[in-house]
Amino acid sequence: MLVDAGASELAEVLRRHRRLAELQLTWCGDEDTGLLVITDMRRRASETPAIVLEQETTLEQHQAAVAERMEKILAALMLDPSEFDDVPLQTAARLHDEGKRHPRFQRRMGADGAVLAKPRPGHRPDRGDGWRHEQLSAAFAAAHTDGDPLTVSLVAAHHGKGRSLFDRNDLSLLDAWSDCPPDAELWLTRLFGPGGSYELLRGKAERLHGVHGLAWREALVRAADMQVSREGN
Repeated sequence: MLVDAGASELAEVLRRHRRLAELQLTWCGDEDTGLLVITDMRRRASETPAIVLEQETTLEQHQAAVAERMEKILAALMLDPSEFDDVPLQTAARLHDEGKRHPRFQRRMGADGAVLAKPRPGHRPDRGDGWRHEQLSAAFAAAHTDGDPLTVSLVAAHHGKGRSLFDRNDLSLLDAWSDCPPDAELWLTRLFGPGGSYELLRGKAERLHGVHGLAWREALVRAADMQVSREGN
């Protein structure tokens, strides 16, 4: 289609692009001037696996790998331990995807037994309704750290959401999950139920570390997660 319109170079670039190649493209115009219309933009890059995994990646494997990568990143930065507390970042790395344990999320990813961190081929890493796994992960992080503001904030925002609001309440997040660990369910209500405290915790973390300090720490967690995911784990 684009080649016929005289845009052979653009067509070749789009064919090589792992994400744009999946989109529907329409050229509107004549050979010299026109408009390239790209439809089905609902698929976000963060929801699309960078590679197709040949083997299952369990949640335990992925989070352990991200925690190990975080340790390497922090070591490479050579931060002064007397001035920098790396525990929240390592804890966030170990817990960042705990919300993926939700059974509806696992069904969407094609899980059949082991709890998966990445979807099987032909499946999507989402719940199909805009629900964010990291919002539920924040409750697991809070349960593990007794509501540490920095750790909760890092887990909640590792995909760029939750700065500083989420759009689901505790009941919507839980979605009748009867086997949710009680401590996580308790924090789910504390954070996102009536009078929830997530925004207050987020604000406290920002005051303690500054806007840029918090954003920098979020970027470190995100970097560890993305590196491991792109390597197929």
